Amino acid sequence: MSAMIAIDDALSRVLAGLDTTTAASLKGPLTAVKSALGSRNTAVLQGAIAVARQALAGPVAANDARAPDLVAIALALDAAAAN
Repeated sequence: MSAMIAIDDALSRVLAGLDTTTAASLKGPLTAVKSALGSRNTAVLQGAIAVARQALAGPVAANDARAPDLVAIALALDAAAAN
């Protein structure tokens, strides 16, 4: 699965299952990662991934039942970082 597909899936499917506060906090950073993937600018991509990882670090407790989806978002970020 390509990084772009993984990020698209996170934006379109995974965020919908999270609480609204968490989804809102992740939407912007994930959208930035998606844009950075398209730009092929490594520095911008690394910065966007760092912000997304920071946003992802907090919401686990509020979404215990959705932990696998949060892991999926982390894996999508790993794929983007390897890109």
